[in-house]
Amino acid sequence: MRLLLVVALAFAVVSSVGCQQVRRMAGIHTTIDAPEAGTPEAVLFDALAAAIEPDEAKGWKAYRALLHSEQLSSAISEKTWRTMNYSTLRRKARLYLEEDGNLSYKLAYSEEVAPASLKLFIFNEKSEVPTPCTLKPDAAHNNAWRISLCSL
Repeated sequence: MRLLLVVALAFAVVSSVGCQQVRRMAGIHTTIDAPEAGTPEAVLFDALAAAIEPDEAKGWKAYRALLHSEQLSSAISEKTWRTMNYSTLRRKARLYLEEDGNLSYKLAYSEEVAPASLKLFIFNEKSEVPTPCTLKPDAAHNNAWRISLCSL
């Protein structure tokens, strides 16, 4: 009887707050080490791979390809992404990667922030709060997921 009550209570919690909220409250994460191509998780995986690329120019080219076309609509915006966002990510990339030496990261949770936007939160070893990155489909690239705002 007690077990049935616990199961019913757990179901009620999950039903009322949603799976992502339960993941967040319980500190449950998913290790992303081989994401399916074309997924938002794969975009962040590729962004981290670009950030740790030893050749900065080659890494920038790979990272730039992951940015939403709206972010590249002006020379000033592109320059800001390269000199601020990308350079910061290059310095901090190891904080988001697992310690095993393989290219992988911990996804804390995700949130839909608009009908067609998704915010992924990944663990950062220097912070108790996961770091967000917002992605949305890019019509200029066959609606592939692209980075539109990122705090990595």
